[in-house]
Amino acid sequence: MNLRDENGPTVAPFPTAWKVEPNRKDMYNGLFPDNAAKKPYVEAGKPFNPWVKASEDSGTASSH
Repeated sequence: MNLRDENGPTVAPFPTAWKVEPNRKDMYNGLFPDNAAKKPYVEAGKPFNPWVKASEDSGTASSH
């Protein structure tokens, strides 16, 4: 159970670098391991999803 003493210490503040705008297009990039294929997406602030990219490359991407 996550219970806290109402008079206890507060949580540490988040580092400034962790604070970003909500609903970023690249918000799920952290779910995938860093690799050479991911790097250009991260640098451009674009979403990276290797499963979608793999299906697009093979011509099996859904168009709906």
